[in-house]
Amino acid sequence: MKCQNCGKNEANFQYRQIINGKKKELILCSECAKKLGLDNMDIGYEFGGMSDILGGLFNGFLEDNRIPLIQTNNLECKTCGTNYNNFITDGMLACEDCYKTFDKQIDKVLKNIHNSNRHIGRKPSEQLDQVAEESAEYQLENKEETKLEKLERELRTAVEEERYEDAAKLKNQIKEIKQ
Repeated sequence: MKCQNCGKNEANFQYRQIINGKKKELILCSECAKKLGLDNMDIGYEFGGMSDILGGLFNGFLEDNRIPLIQTNNLECKTCGTNYNNFITDGMLACEDCYKTFDKQIDKVLKNIHNSNRHIGRKPSEQLDQVAEESAEYQLENKEETKLEKLERELRTAVEEERYEDAAKLKNQIKEIKQ
């Protein structure tokens, strides 16, 4: 069986976790298990603290976006020492500098959980027009981002299927959006 994370190596590590009554299982190669910090865990159950309470909040992010977890594995707050894995596991940041350190990752997590990284809540009535305008601009930006991601995915597929003429057209469309 192949590793569920990288899809390349043969899997030889099984990680099971039950959070909020839902069973999660990862089948990994030893290299990915090490990158995720799962290679030297104690066998048995321990109370995971906030991860048990807030665990369901970040599970979708971990399942759908394993690659960012690996790429940011070394990211650590210089002030308090909190690393990215602690942030994802606990669902909490330890100090105000963590927000600066994990800025891009926080955006990804919030977009995954809430489909947006911007809160538009209650505002005084005199500011409603401004909020509506900002919201429209924000949605337009996100639509462009989504269109770009879709085109990039189609480009990869076209190249894999050796449809080079389609790939060239898609590449030109991507270039136009980025400008």
